[in-house]
Amino acid sequence: MMLTHTNALWRIDYQGDLTKAKADTLPLGFVLEARWSSEVCWLGMLFRRRLSPLEMDYVNLETWPEMRDLESFMKGLFDRVWSTNTGDPLKLGSDEIASEYSVQSSLHFAADKASVTLSDVDPEKSFEELYRRLIGLHSRLLPVVKAPVVQLAPKQKVAPAARADVEQFLRAA
Repeated sequence: MMLTHTNALWRIDYQGDLTKAKADTLPLGFVLEARWSSEVCWLGMLFRRRLSPLEMDYVNLETWPEMRDLESFMKGLFDRVWSTNTGDPLKLGSDEIASEYSVQSSLHFAADKASVTLSDVDPEKSFEELYRRLIGLHSRLLPVVKAPVVQLAPKQKVAPAARADVEQFLRAA
């Protein structure tokens, strides 16, 4: 039997300053979801457990207190996506949750290219490829805001000082 399927990859980002087009965007995680007409679902999430101290300075904690405990927030998003029942076996829960975070929000979901080939016959044959795709996104979750590089003062040559004990030893010899 031929199955129809749908999938989506969402990138979850935080942008601290929405007034600047080139402001740093903090990558928080990825949600990869696939559903088949046979009601088989696959959901994976890869996310950062916490932000670096420099990144925390970049976040408005009054507006987004969830960023203090990023791991719990991301696990909560996963649970919400998984438990979303749209009534349509091909409608993705991640689409529903992503629509709650608009592009005008500091925290937003951005559609990314899933780049996976799903099996039309046996959904389980697609699981390994989905997992491999999700794990392959790990390098895109590295911290963006880093401490500035501080140049150290150049070393100055120090003139060797005469050591009295060595000079006396050499004279005695």
